[in-house]
Amino acid sequence: MLCYVALYWELPEGYVLLDPMCGAGTLITEAAVNCPNVMIFGVDIDISQLERASENVEGANCNSNVELFRADITKLPFKNESVNGIICDLPFGNKFGTPEEVKKLFPLAIEE
Repeated sequence: MLCYVALYWELPEGYVLLDPMCGAGTLITEAAVNCPNVMIFGVDIDISQLERASENVEGANCNSNVELFRADITKLPFKNESVNGIICDLPFGNKFGTPEEVKKLFPLAIEE
């Protein structure tokens, strides 16, 4: 549902979106292309994923409204209430991690 918000609704200028597990950055790139007036933060703990995200963002020429950060989703580098919305394609523990790790991670991520 939140992905539809980013891609199909007219979001106000200055709106801030966060993808806390951005991986290769496909969601943030789509959101940035479709909502150039929105600030988008992509966060991932894996530096190789952030490198791929950076390549995708640059390839789509939407660097101006996207910033990427390396961080743990349970300790995000943002002040409380500084983000208006979240978009995320949550990992299921098949490609990255394990299903058991994901079951432990998601409640901590939601709390953060």
